[in-house]
Amino acid sequence: MAVPTQLPTTAQNETFGGVTYHIEGELVPALHLELSGTGVYFEHHILLWKDPAVQIELHPMKGAFKRMLAGMPFLLTGAKGPGRIAFSRDGSGHVFALHLKPGMGVDVREHQWLPRRTTWTTPSPG
Repeated sequence: MAVPTQLPTTAQNETFGGVTYHIEGELVPALHLELSGTGVYFEHHILLWKDPAVQIELHPMKGAFKRMLAGMPFLLTGAKGPGRIAFSRDGSGHVFALHLKPGMGVDVREHQWLPRRTTWTTPSPG
């Protein structure tokens, strides 16, 4: 019986959806993003570092009370550039790019999704 082998976790200067990304490391990989006008949503506890120019914002999710009772996150953390930002988890795993076309989706296990590209605007005061 063949023993599974882990695929190399590397990507350098890959661009998709207006974001350039780099993936490095095999046991505990890190994802580095270069943001311009495009933003990303991510789980707050995976943030490694960010450039000072990158803005971090919290976005409330619908059904916050029910999500809180279920032990699920009720705030999304977002970042927008310009600048660089990096993410990683506390444990081992595998990070790879999955380029989805408009209308496509992917189901993931709870608490296992990584950054996704988005565009948002900050409401003007008043």
